[in-house]
Amino acid sequence: MNARPFTYRKRTHCAVCAEKLENSLIDFLALPVLTGVFSKEKFEVRDSGMDQSFYLCPKCGHGQLSTIIDPNFLYNQDYGFQTSLSQTATNELEKFVNFLEKLSPDCVFNKVVDIGCNDLYLLKRLKNKAKSFCGVDMMKNFADRQKRVEGLAVDLVEKKAEDLKLSDFKSEAPDLIVATHMIEHAQEPREVLCNLMNCASEDALFVFEFPCLEEMTKAYRFDRIFHQHLQYFSLESFKNLLILVGAEYIDHCYNPSHWGSLMVAFRKGRKTSLIDIIADHGDTEKEIKEKYFIFKREMKKTSCEIEAKEKKSIVGYGATNMLPILFYHLGINDNVLDLVFDDDIMKNNLYFQGLGVRISNVSQLDQLCSKTFLITALDHVDVIVKKLLNLSADKIIIPLQNLP
Repeated sequence: MNARPFTYRKRTHCAVCAEKLENSLIDFLALPVLTGVFSKEKFEVRDSGMDQSFYLCPKCGHGQLSTIIDPNFLYNQDYGFQTSLSQTATNELEKFVNFLEKLSPDCVFNKVVDIGCNDLYLLKRLKNKAKSFCGVDMMKNFADRQKRVEGLAVDLVEKKAEDLKLSDFKSEAPDLIVATHMIEHAQEPREVLCNLMNCASEDALFVFEFPCLEEMTKAYRFDRIFHQHLQYFSLESFKNLLILVGAEYIDHCYNPSHWGSLMVAFRKGRKTSLIDIIADHGDTEKEIKEKYFIFKREMKKTSCEIEAKEKKSIVGYGATNMLPILFYHLGINDNVLDLVFDDDIMKNNLYFQGLGVRISNVSQLDQLCSKTFLITALDHVDVIVKKLLNLSADKIIIPLQNLP
């Protein structure tokens, strides 16, 4: 059983175009529910997972999950990700800021709103880009976040994006709305965009960033499918969403190094109909299935390599929030690997909830070079391999190393 009970519902129609979803493309039995959740004590109750299915809409090409778990369970006070504490996240946000600057050089907006503002790091980076600032998020402890934004007055709204009203912004319609890695979490993205456009000024600029379906499949990264990410947009399926909510596409930019993400800029436009949606929408069901088969084959090769080693002779490197999902696809548990090293000192001696895996700081690595290292942060393979080679570690296992 899971640590706490939760409710869920099933999606039956496409979140973009409302087409009925008939047949799932990929089924994940007992996919782990808990990711990005850590504790000081070893968590004895294991995550029993929840069945999940991935669908590709035949009409608009939008990828989506069918099982929607209660967000109050997924994003409770134990959910610990904070942008400012992740060097990777802060570095990648610079690319978003650069894309925004390219779209609006030397422009100072009246009011910027960050939807899914996390710990306000992006708003702080935009302090010279607007006259007033507002952060919207469902996460708790907003008062603590406010203290971290030195010299910047930020209005905080604890609401879901689809529930926002103009009065939440002190009746000053925002003319810049940004959202990084938010829309993929939304249960009803069409409703979210419609509501945000109703709250925004007529000339407002919208800039969103989210994981891209084409980039995920191109990299064979099906470990990026998990319960918190409900929506899997391609560029064309997001353009279809813009068409249906009455928005006009402006520009886009890919950022493959950060979750294979896509940045899209848009503004208010002309609302059209289902007739106008784009039929040519990227990877077909057949192509995705073929790539998923290769992904499973390569994960099986890695798990066989792990099984050939003596128990407790393997340690991990990279305490990524997604470790439970990687373990799931490798078919391993903490009886095989119960120690993972990481550069983040804040995670030292913490445990992954639902796994019982302990995290240790890399300062302890010198004495363990006789171990076999499994790289457990697949977005940082090159950096980790370089560090391990500098430590003379000669036994390294890299998942998905031999992809086509």
